[in-house]
Amino acid sequence: MPKLTADINHKLLRQAEIELSRRSLFEFCRTLSPDYYTDNRPHLKTLCDTLQAFYERRLKKSRSKYYTKLIIEMPPQHGKSRTLTNFCAWVLGKNQQERIITGSYNDDLAQDFSRYTRDIIQGESNSGEIVYSDIFPAVKIKYGDASYRQWSLAGQFFNYKGTGVGGSITGKGATVRIIDDPVKSAEVAYNESALDKLWLWYTGTWLSRRGGAVVMDIICNTPWAKKDITGRLLELEPDNWYRLSMPAVDDNGDMLCAEILDRESYEDIKRVADEHIFAANYLMQRLDIK
Repeated sequence: MPKLTADINHKLLRQAEIELSRRSLFEFCRTLSPDYYTDNRPHLKTLCDTLQAFYERRLKKSRSKYYTKLIIEMPPQHGKSRTLTNFCAWVLGKNQQERIITGSYNDDLAQDFSRYTRDIIQGESNSGEIVYSDIFPAVKIKYGDASYRQWSLAGQFFNYKGTGVGGSITGKGATVRIIDDPVKSAEVAYNESALDKLWLWYTGTWLSRRGGAVVMDIICNTPWAKKDITGRLLELEPDNWYRLSMPAVDDNGDMLCAEILDRESYEDIKRVADEHIFAANYLMQRLDIK
């Protein structure tokens, strides 16, 4: 009898965790990666909660309007790209008709982003842990759709495409557009010609890839220069973008996440790094503003 009770309790707890993962992006991330999305990393919950509120049209910019454009700024290695891949998988679980296009600074990174999202959906359980198919059992990758760069879910024509910045996106329209790290390095950020070329691609190619009347835009980047994509957008239409900016150290001197970057390591980097590049990467300050 005690064993039967324990088994029932285990099944009930498991089902509760699955249901919570369907409802909450953060719980979804924590279920799939419990060692990474911990209570010691509250910035990841802030990021997840912001992404979910944004997707669910709960980020209000006025009484009757909500934000459809989101900028994310975080230090390196703090989980922003990993969370965005989880977000893509979670969104496709919520609505299989969503069409997602992601852009990164080169094709290799874009392909990784696409592959990681696919791997989440196709994940298999080895020891009874909860995987994606437990949370969203109806969602499957279309049989024979082997491309990591572009793929579909079963029953759909197109769901996901990853492309390098500057690349072609011919014939594809998106309901969710995500740009992650469009500027490769400070060298590009210092190059006005390179930034102009990036802006031309954004305004000429990227913005034309619409898959509906309302498209949700997310740009996750280091605030490098006034003429990078988000620098120009914040100047041209500041009221249209919700900006989630989380520097490595807050105004009180507290670390964003000491488990990932503690004070000693932060000071070590600061001591040897170029001050302008350090300010962009860790303080969310643009190079030419400094």
